[in-house]
Formats: sequence, C-alpha cells, structure tokens
Amino acid sequence: MLLPIGTDRPMRHRPRACEALIAATVAAYVLVMLVGLGDATAAEQLVDALSLSGPEAASAPWTFVTYQFVHDSPFAGSDGSGLWKLLHLAFNMLGLWVFGRPLEDRLGHLGLAALYLSGGIVAGFAHVLDTPAPVIGASGAVCTMVGGFAILLPRVRIRVLVIFILIGIWSIPATWVVGFWVLLDLAGFARETGTTAYAAHLGGYLTGLIGGLLVLLLGRTRGDDVDALWLFRQMRRRVAARAALAQPQTPPASAPAAKTAEDAGPPRTWLAEVEGAMTSGRAKGA
Repeated sequence: MLLPIGTDRPMRHRPRACEALIAATVAAYVLVMLVGLGDATAAEQLVDALSLSGPEAASAPWTFVTYQFVHDSPFAGSDGSGLWKLLHLAFNMLGLWVFGRPLEDRLGHLGLAALYLSGGIVAGFAHVLDTPAPVIGASGAVCTMVGGFAILLPRVRIRVLVIFILIGIWSIPATWVVGFWVLLDLAGFARETGTTAYAAHLGGYLTGLIGGLLVLLLGRTRGDDVDALWLFRQMRRRVAARAALAQPQTPPASAPAAKTAEDAGPPRTWLAEVEGAMTSGRAKGA
C-alpha cells in the first residue's frame, strides 16, 4: 500500500481552493451524519438524492457535481463498513491535499477548482457510460489531480507511507506513484469486480492529463523545469545530440602551411645583399 503524505515541492501561496473543496466535502459528510443521527433512512435518502445515477442523470444534471462532495453514510451497522466509509473520505481528502496544493501553486485558485470540478464531471460521465449503478465520492476528481500532477509536476518527488511487510516513509518520483495507481485501476477495470468506480478513476486520470497538456501548450502557466514539456524538450535535445555524434566527422580543410625556416633558406643579411649587388654589377660590365 502506498499512502501519499507530501511532496518535496515548496509552496509559494496558501492553497485556498484546496481548503475550500476539502471544507465543502467534509461539511457534506457531517450533514449526512447529523441527519442520520435522527433518522438513518433519511440520511440514505439524502445520499441517494445527491448521488449520480445513470438512469436519472439526464433529469438531474446537477448530480454530476453534487456526487463529488457526498460520501456514504457512516451508519452501517456492526459489519465494520462504517469505518471504511470514513477512511474513504479521509483518503480522498488526503489525495486532494497532497496533489492539489502543488497544482494550485501553478494553476492558481480558480484554475485548480476548475480542473477539479471538470475532472469530476468527466469521471461521472465515464462511470455512467460504464454502468447504471449510482456513484458517490470524490475519487474521480482526485484522480484528475493525480493526472494533472503527472503532466505539470512529473519531476517532483512524493513522500509516501509504504505499508508492506515493513512500514516506512519513502521519497518516490511522481511518475512511479502515478503509474502504479493507474495500473491498479486498469487491472480493476479489466476484472470488473468490487464496488470501486474504476471507470470514474480512469476518466479522472485522462482529464487531468489532457487538462495539464492544454495548460502547458496554451501557455496558461509559466513553464517550469519540473513539467512534462520541459522533459520533452530535454529529450529532443538529447536525441539531436546523439544524432550529431553519430554522423561521420570530416576534418575541415586546412590552410596551406607556412614555410619553415629551412624551406625559405638562410636569412639575407646586409652583407649578402652588398655582395649580390657587386656580383650583379660585374656581370653587367663583362
């Protein structure tokens, strides 16, 4: 199990959008819990009214947004599922906090909120196309944050709590973490087992990837040496350098060499010049 707990990316601004999204999601959970304290059936009906269901999506389009903030009622009897529902909320909010804060630092408050909500909407459409079963939870929107992180901050390292035989904290490249989760969701989607909305997860990843690319290509955020566009340019430079080194090198045409002292003969002195003039004069008088 890989549980993200932070990154090595320093924050420049307070993540107000992440804070607002987390507060709204927790508030929705508390509301369901308070309703459930008086009437568990009423809490379930409230959750059903805010959830996204394929057969009812056309008549209730607002549920493409509301389902992202609703998590299941914690009143689940004695089978232990109530704890899992609380952990579901906690893991989603932790993912939003870890991946959303660095993204908000690059995209701004409105940019982060727009990417989060639009990713949740696309994730909802992916789920509706896959199954008519109702869906709730922020997982699809959080997966959008993960996909955007893979494009805008792939060189950032993520601190993860590794729980596997031994427990420890490791600093792992973001691409490894993202790749691991995407493969898990692809495997789950292929098996079509369990109650996890794998199609929504994959729709969220795809939205984050495309959204991150559009942000870079359209210049909506300043280029950085940690994003995918910088990596692509570096790769092109390396390819061009290898191609230049692989070409046969022809030596440049050399200029004619200067005459050496031996080629030029002994230097002429004033005595030699006088003797030459005298010899020339005798030759003329003969």
